[in-house]
Parts: sequence; C-alpha cells; structure tokens
Amino acid sequence: METPTGSLADAPRAPALATARGYYWFYTLSRAICWAVCKLWFRHGATGVHNIPKTGPVVLACNHASHLDPVLLGTMVPRRCWYLARVGLGRIPLLGRWMRGVGIVFIDRKSPGRHSLGSLISLLETGEVVGMFPEGTRTQDGRITPFERGLILLLKKSQARVVPVGLRGSFAALPPGGLFPKPRRCSVHFGPVWTADEVLAEGGLESLRQSVAELSGVELAE
Repeated sequence: METPTGSLADAPRAPALATARGYYWFYTLSRAICWAVCKLWFRHGATGVHNIPKTGPVVLACNHASHLDPVLLGTMVPRRCWYLARVGLGRIPLLGRWMRGVGIVFIDRKSPGRHSLGSLISLLETGEVVGMFPEGTRTQDGRITPFERGLILLLKKSQARVVPVGLRGSFAALPPGGLFPKPRRCSVHFGPVWTADEVLAEGGLESLRQSVAELSGVELAE
C-alpha cells in the first residue's frame, strides 16, 4: 500500500464508515453467500482461525495473489473485516455499490490520501478488524514481494495486534489477467498473533513477511 506524506494524527475520517456500520446485516448476508459459493467452487477451508483475537483492534496481514483474496479471507474471519480497495473498482456499476455496502474504503493508488488511511486508523481505534495486503498490489508470479510501509504507519497510530495470514490456491484459481475463476482448491491459514511492537522492531516487517510466506507455502521475491 502506498504511503501518503504528512501527519495522520489529524487525518479526516470517512463519513461513509458510520453508514457502512449501519449495514451490518448486508455484510452478514454477503459473507454468507460468498462463503457458500467459495465452499462449493473452491472447496474453501481454513486453519488457525482461533489465532484471531476475539476483541480489540486487529490487522490481518495477508499475501495478495488474486482479486479473489478479500472474499476468500473475509469468509473465514468470524469478525467483521474491513479492507482498502483501489478507487477504480468503486466506479464499476453494481460492484462499486456492493463494495460500499459491505464497507470497503477506497484509495487512489496514484494519489493516496490521508483520508483513506485515516479511515483505517479510525476503525482500529474502535476495535475493528482490518484485512491488509502489505505488498500493495497483486503478485505477478505467485511469490511474495516486499511489504510496503503502510502497515508500519497503521501500527504506530493504533498499536493493533497483527495476525499473519497465508492464502493458498487463489493464484491458480484467478491469476492476474484471468477472466473467470477456475475451480481450484483454496485455503486460508492464520498464524500466531504478533504485537505491534514485534512488527515495529528492527527487522520485524521482514520477519512478518517470512511468516506470511511460510503460511502461504510460496517463496519470497527479492
């Protein structure tokens, strides 16, 4: 995720978040439908779900191999999960409306603003779960690229706990450039929780990336 300049302490909070919270029923219904589809089409499963803290702010740090990843991840998280998505997706008819209904926070990657990261900080400050793909964009070859520093900013401001997550199978099911998901087995693997201080320590971000690689069963890219 790209990092904006300037302080985030006074970053504006998105008014749409209050509205999205009011649509919890819509999120729950969407999650149930997506879970059923993923179970049937991808034989979807998960391990380590017990590692997700039941309360308090949590960042799920996950590898990013496919457009399917947010759905595959969210269907296995017992708590409500919030995401960032590029603003272009929000302009697609029906899809954009659905994404707003489930509480997606949009960001312009060409001109990332304090507004979007401020919204995530606001969510974490109120004890929510944020799903994050620290690579910033999808991998092109399946390997895990270096993590960007947006996660560091969130942790400095929120002191949220971090759960490393490895997604398997989504790259084969819908790689970059793919048009329709193939029926490949997909699974989500949640690792033991990290404190914010552990990630913020020297070498912590790279160690977290190594943990995500082990959970996802893929190699690290240089």
